[in-house]
Amino acid sequence: MALSPEGKSVLAAIEAANSDEPTVVAALSKLASDSAIEKVKFEALKKRLKKPQITLDANGSKVDLWEVGKATGNGGNPELHEQGPGTLLVFVVHVATDRVVVGLGFVVVAEAQTDAEKIMTAVQSVRATP
Repeated sequence: MALSPEGKSVLAAIEAANSDEPTVVAALSKLASDSAIEKVKFEALKKRLKKPQITLDANGSKVDLWEVGKATGNGGNPELHEQGPGTLLVFVVHVATDRVVVGLGFVVVAEAQTDAEKIMTAVQSVRATP
């Protein structure tokens, strides 16, 4: 887990046993709770996990991404506790056939311009160890 110096951006990730929906949602729920990210509508997210919003290649690893905000979160914005609403980036990095890293990045709206790019760079740097 990483937190910006101002406390308005969070990046958290954990290795999960596989990429099936229940495993991914359970890991994301724990990460959100541990990161003080609130008001995430996981029921709405479950439906979207079947198809990534965006897929990127990160050094040979497939990275599936979903943005969760007011427009994609059934009308509600996730919030960082006592910091305000923002946008949540959910990611699943396929580091090997049977290994995935599940994570989230959150940026409070006011910090979106400067911190969103840093989170995307960090997500794309996830690699499996040989």
